Amino acid sequence: MNLVGKIFTVLIFIMSIFFASLVVTVYATHKNYREVLLNEDVSPGKTLGVKHQLTQETEKRERLQNQLTELEKNIQTELEAKRQALEALEGTYAELQAEKIKLETSLATVEKDASAAVTEMAISHKTMNSLRTDNDSLRKNIIAIRKERDENHNEIVRLTDELHQGVLQLAQVRKQNRKVLEDLIKAKRLLAVLKIDIDTPLENVPPDVEGIVTATPSREMIEISIGSDDGLRPGHQLDVRRGTGGGARYIGRIEVVEVSADISACKVLPKWSQGQPIRKGDRVSTVKL
Repeated sequence: MNLVGKIFTVLIFIMSIFFASLVVTVYATHKNYREVLLNEDVSPGKTLGVKHQLTQETEKRERLQNQLTELEKNIQTELEAKRQALEALEGTYAELQAEKIKLETSLATVEKDASAAVTEMAISHKTMNSLRTDNDSLRKNIIAIRKERDENHNEIVRLTDELHQGVLQLAQVRKQNRKVLEDLIKAKRLLAVLKIDIDTPLENVPPDVEGIVTATPSREMIEISIGSDDGLRPGHQLDVRRGTGGGARYIGRIEVVEVSADISACKVLPKWSQGQPIRKGDRVSTVKL
């Protein structure tokens, strides 16, 4: 082996160490967004996935909406019943008022007759006593009517207070409904930040990962250094670039065909090819949506 060969051997050894360190760093720092979206574990230190949070908030909103609808129906039914009761009470009150006027008229007539009968005291003493008894009875009736009128007024006040309480409860339910809607809007905004449509099947969203090409058995099939432990699934697509940093050159796109824990077999997509074959050591990364 000549000097040039030795130099290339050392460079290859150094680059291997560099890329191995880079892979370890990427693996140690990557975040499993699939777990963030689909996690169902609510043990200490775990956060429920966004999808399940959204499902819970949607169910909560539906429950609150149903409660609001039921409460509105109950309020309308109660208002109608109280309106009818109030109309009945007002009718009764009007009848009592008419009866009162009639009784007061009768009382005036009786008093007038009593005054006229004073001049005939000796002759109509017995009649006067009877009229006085009737007068006492009429006064008692008036007192009873006034008492009943006061009770009806108190009942109207009580029903009015219940109506106000129902209106306050309705306002609280509407406030809770607005809160649920705000939470739903925040969840949609979070999905937008993650660049995920609310109707997109989550199993087709590739994780944010990077790796390298470890083997190129043919121009159509290659092998990469990341697999199911990194969140890859068959059907995920990755971009292939050669070089690092701002000088990296786009080579093409591949699609995962078969995955194992830390290795995946991928097919090259001719549509995205830039005319250069993919080589061992090229870098692969998630397709940015």
